[in-house]
Amino acid sequence: MLRKITGGDQEQARLRGVLLREGQRVADEEVPREGGNPWRERVLARSADGSSVTWSRTRVSVGGGEGSSGLLFDQAVETGASEDSPA
Repeated sequence: MLRKITGGDQEQARLRGVLLREGQRVADEEVPREGGNPWRERVLARSADGSSVTWSRTRVSVGGGEGSSGLLFDQAVETGASEDSPA
């Protein structure tokens, strides 16, 4: 992403943050039951004089919830009868 500097020149701008560093964890109390999906996106807008303005923003959407987590505990699953079990 380019940014304007004094004199009308442009330079490459670096992002000033990360969503989550490798090995970093979020406390369970901070995550809602539904979960969350964070992402960073770039935004382009036009100002009143017609010039373009860009910036980067971080957004969080609600996750799919516990029902879509893929966990399989607490399910009754029929298994084949073994020879040791009574009939």
